[in-house]
Amino acid sequence: MRIPSIIILSAWAAFWIYWLISSLGAKPDAKTESGVSRGVQLVLSAATYAFLFPGLWRWSPLLSMRVYRETRTLFFAGMALVGLGLAFAVWARVHLGAYWSGRVTIKEDHRLIRSGPYRWVRNPIYTGLAVAIIGTALTQGRFHGAVAVVLFIGATVYKIRKEERFLLAQFGDEFRDYARKVKSLVPFVL
Repeated sequence: MRIPSIIILSAWAAFWIYWLISSLGAKPDAKTESGVSRGVQLVLSAATYAFLFPGLWRWSPLLSMRVYRETRTLFFAGMALVGLGLAFAVWARVHLGAYWSGRVTIKEDHRLIRSGPYRWVRNPIYTGLAVAIIGTALTQGRFHGAVAVVLFIGATVYKIRKEERFLLAQFGDEFRDYARKVKSLVPFVL
């Protein structure tokens, strides 16, 4: 394994360790999505990360096919995106606090969070993860990275639609006003 791969895997490993530890303080669920919906999300997420990390696909000529030549510039640009994306997701997670969940839920005594990165995008965790996944794929220069990006986008759109239906049902006009003022994933754009 090359040093750049170790750096990227270490960044992701540190992120997921933090993510698991910080989930211990979440409030109990008041309402949650169906098991089927959660299953679809888990399959899409697992597929995203399976395609993202290249060691799994060395046996496949198509998936390991080089899309462009790796350069030091692309590696450092990708690493910057990984760092910025993961940091943005962690910042969002900190602002959600006890209201965070890996599933689509409404927590007991749930409130609509609009502080920190939620001032700029409604789904900053997904924004941060998208940036980090794009950065990881950029450092690889291979087809499987592009597949991971597409899978993540599909999984994210699916989950955002579910979450926003839950939030609309819970918060009504308060959420409509927030959604009208704040874009979903990219500040001022999307």
